[in-house]
Amino acid sequence: MQRKIFFTNLKIKSEAFSENINSQSNSFFCKDNNLIGNSEKLNYGTLTSNFYLSMPFNRSSNKIDLKGSVGYINSLNPDI
Repeated sequence: MQRKIFFTNLKIKSEAFSENINSQSNSFFCKDNNLIGNSEKLNYGTLTSNFYLSMPFNRSSNKIDLKGSVGYINSLNPDI
């Protein structure tokens, strides 16, 4: 059985940050004892990022796979 959590047009207002955090889509689900996470256009001010996360469970040594990019909105190439 696969469990999923999916958010679209997520907006987080925080008292601790000077800007709001916005994201077009975020998903997290468990498959074959792995937590899979994916985020598209996660924005904080003019900073934008995308990420893909794969984290295994129930192993003596967990190898976490994290891929993504961070850059500025309207930039042709990610900066990191």
